[in-house]
Amino acid sequence: MPFDVNRTAPAVAEQRTVIEAPRERVWLVLTQIDSWPRWQKSVSRAHLEGALQPGSEFRWKTAGMSIASTLRLVEPPNRIGWDGHAPGIHARHLWTLESGDRGTIVRAAESFEGRLVRLLRPLMQKQLQKGLDEGRIRVEGGRGGLGVTLFATPLAASPAA
Repeated sequence: MPFDVNRTAPAVAEQRTVIEAPRERVWLVLTQIDSWPRWQKSVSRAHLEGALQPGSEFRWKTAGMSIASTLRLVEPPNRIGWDGHAPGIHARHLWTLESGDRGTIVRAAESFEGRLVRLLRPLMQKQLQKGLDEGRIRVEGGRGGLGVTLFATPLAASPAA
């Protein structure tokens, strides 16, 4: 079953990151959901309930918001996608990994929709753009980390209405 973000949602963003490491190694770090708080500053907790496979659920907290998510796509070491729900928000996220000249190209796409997003669309767009503009994500070395610095380049973001 194909999986993608909702490209017509009120808030959509995509970013591209190059990681100087083999795709398989990047896949291992990105898909260790319980370890997300170690390298994603905005994630305070994350727990996968079950195996890394479509249908498995995970619960996590990011930016103060608790989210219940379900894995929808798991294609090692190429793509992983999930959707999630929080009060007034439905989100979809997709990571795609490709081998490149300088290492692994990671494309992250996400969409947000729902009553809360429609009401706070300007704020949601600003938050998505802030994530793109920050541009640097440090993945901690050791304990499963890559020990490299990632540089994110915005690809596209839907305009704020």
